[in-house]
Amino acid sequence: MKNLTQNIRSISGIIVSLGLLLAGSIQEVSAQAAANAPKLTTTIQDRGNPGAIIQVNGSNLNRGSNGLTWAGQAPYVVQMTGQNGQPVNCFFRFVSTVRIDVTIPATAISSRIRLVQGNYTSLINRSIRVTRAIPAGKGVLTIDNLSQYNILGLQLNGVEQLPANIGFLVKTAGELTLNPGQYQVRATLGTFDRNNPFFFSQLTVTVTNGGRHLMSVARVTIAQLMTNFRPSGDWNSDLVFGNDNAFHIRSVRFNSNGTYTLRELRAGNVVVNIESSTYAELDWPDNSIALTFRLGNRTVSLFSPFAQFVSTVGRNNQNLTLTRQ
Repeated sequence: MKNLTQNIRSISGIIVSLGLLLAGSIQEVSAQAAANAPKLTTTIQDRGNPGAIIQVNGSNLNRGSNGLTWAGQAPYVVQMTGQNGQPVNCFFRFVSTVRIDVTIPATAISSRIRLVQGNYTSLINRSIRVTRAIPAGKGVLTIDNLSQYNILGLQLNGVEQLPANIGFLVKTAGELTLNPGQYQVRATLGTFDRNNPFFFSQLTVTVTNGGRHLMSVARVTIAQLMTNFRPSGDWNSDLVFGNDNAFHIRSVRFNSNGTYTLRELRAGNVVVNIESSTYAELDWPDNSIALTFRLGNRTVSLFSPFAQFVSTVGRNNQNLTLTRQ
């Protein structure tokens, strides 16, 4: 499990509530979803008080005008997350097939507005931050999950704040109302199993009376992954019997600046540089247990637990398995 340390900064004018969502409660649309399914995309506003109207853009939003439904499903509903962590329906007004106006419910907390129709769900691209006053004698810590994994656990000074099976989904934001003081914050990142996380983010934050503080959990980069959050990291093969009738090891040294060196480690502590080039992320979907990256002119697949990959880095383009050191 890797350590991802983020900075914290003070902000003003942003007050949001704890964005708890039941893990797995939202079913994302699959690539095979019908082209005429109703879809939410963007909003004009990014925050508002309960009762505020949020303009939501999308496509195929025809329910309000003529009662048509998609794929025989019941009419869709529009939801946010409520203060108990459960979905709460929003009142909305149909404007056109590409726009609805959504009213923030009284019990809503900061979350992404979503359209639900049967087992199909479509979400806007960012959280709506529900603004409420800070209680007297308290401060506010906002957690904005910008990473590609859910926040499965959130510890403050070693005490877990999130119930089991509840966390911040990707691209949601939430808030903790806290007593003033210093807190060690640790966010555990993964898919849907807190006992098998992939990464964690940690920092120290001082909450002030009436203060608003933001903790942004950023995406994990391919450089951070390949170097284990250090300036460089080595991935070595097992012993390989070479054309020189001797055993050697092929090693890729990844540097945090996006470059790498393919080396051959020979007997007698002899190191021979074979190739130097760059590497870069190709595809790392949200909550995925697999990703692909470019290693020079090679395409490499890397699977959870992200500690081993196979590529043509051996002599004469031989496939070798390389393991994180």
